[in-house]
Amino acid sequence: MDPSQVISISQEEHTITVGDRFYLELWVYDPRVGFSDGAGIDHVDFEIQCPDPYDTGNSESYHHTETTARYCSFGGGEPKCTVLPLHEGALFPGSQCKIENGASYQVSITAVPKNPNLQSGNWSFELQPQLP
Repeated sequence: MDPSQVISISQEEHTITVGDRFYLELWVYDPRVGFSDGAGIDHVDFEIQCPDPYDTGNSESYHHTETTARYCSFGGGEPKCTVLPLHEGALFPGSQCKIENGASYQVSITAVPKNPNLQSGNWSFELQPQLP
């Protein structure tokens, strides 16, 4: 994440609080292949699970797959990742996942290596918008 967009990070709770805009970017490589971003990586999946306010079991999610290094959650890439402006009631791109102030969104980022004999890497945390 661009540090200027982070309001706070709670290491104990694995929660990141963001303001009125943000993006996620994963820099990842397989050191057996090389040390540049994307070396040995097939693709990166970004998934943001939206809250289910009524506990219906039918929560919405946002999903994006990046196949080229500068792995960005909302597309873009070189030279810049696309930044998502956050507005109460707006939707994550291409989804029915609604943006709500103070809600908790579960984020999962998975890097899939080109070598099928290696395990994917996964990073999970909670994201909370704090809108003005």
